[in-house]
Amino acid sequence: MFCRAFACALPLAVLATAAIAGAESSPQDMLRGLYAGYDRTHAHSNHVDVHGLMTPQLARAYAKVTRAVPGDAPVMAWDVFVDGRNHDIEHLNLTAEADGKSRTVTAAFDNQGLPVTVVYSFARTSAGWRIDDIRYPPDRAFPKGFSLQAFAHHAG
Repeated sequence: MFCRAFACALPLAVLATAAIAGAESSPQDMLRGLYAGYDRTHAHSNHVDVHGLMTPQLARAYAKVTRAVPGDAPVMAWDVFVDGRNHDIEHLNLTAEADGKSRTVTAAFDNQGLPVTVVYSFARTSAGWRIDDIRYPPDRAFPKGFSLQAFAHHAG
């Protein structure tokens, strides 16, 4: 009896393990989930697990620039995912490019009626795909563009 139950359970366990492994989020799926959490009543800090989204190096950089110093505001006082302090995201479009062990996904959307482009560099880690940098193309606020890795490096 035990052997028959074990023999029936083993293939189910193998299938379940394979399904879990195959269910790993793609970079685009991760970003769809991230932006789905943006509505008019929630800020990113309420729904973003940076350790689940970012490489350890980028998560440390992000924590460094978003941590408030007693008596002062954080160095980065805007939401890096929407390139602004406020958000009303519409018309999200994600485009991806693959390059070996890395992926680049460009998120284009309207934030409060203004066009925004955020470029995500993803790296393959032992935990799956993780964001390794967040960049903006050059604009008025950042004439040379923006990189979260570079910003954090220069901030401290």
